[in-house]
Amino acid sequence: MSSTAIAISAHQITKTYGATVALDGASFSVRSGTVHALLGENGAGKSTLVKILSGLVRPDSGRIEMSGKVCSIDSPRTAQKLGLQTAFQEMTQIRDLTVAQNLLLPFEPLTPWGVVNTKEAERLAHDHLATLGLGFIDPRALIGNLELPVRQKLEIARAILRQPQLRPCRAEISIGSAALSTMSSSVALQLFLFRIACQR
Repeated sequence: MSSTAIAISAHQITKTYGATVALDGASFSVRSGTVHALLGENGAGKSTLVKILSGLVRPDSGRIEMSGKVCSIDSPRTAQKLGLQTAFQEMTQIRDLTVAQNLLLPFEPLTPWGVVNTKEAERLAHDHLATLGLGFIDPRALIGNLELPVRQKLEIARAILRQPQLRPCRAEISIGSAALSTMSSSVALQLFLFRIACQR
């Protein structure tokens, strides 16, 4: 495959916290349309690397490339603009809001009067969930009333929904490896179903 098939790569990434070395020359590359698992013992630097890709942490040295171009991910907003989305182990959902509100926040559709178009938001949420095999989830349900495995799936579904680019443009998703440690096997399997849906 040509080098243009590399979607994202990290080269010699280092990060220290005082005397603690979190990452020491970490390098990897991911080709578009593939699924990878980031494995390691506690303290191996998995979360640090994911946070760097998410724009939450700046590396001390090294470089990150997307589609062969060096990029600086200095904030979560920058990561999102580049097409990187992260689903963390810790739930970031607002329990008192509905599924649709959590999925679309802060990009909910508005009426011409600037009010949230709830009906359209619920339709968009339902359609998105259906493409991921999650059509059984009611967009009107409160997140706080759902079981943990369902909320974990919705966390990933939200990351997929927020891709700033869709095919034929390239868009990548960074899914925090730490999240996999608390997922049931059925949720982990759902990741691969999500990948298939994203390639349609």
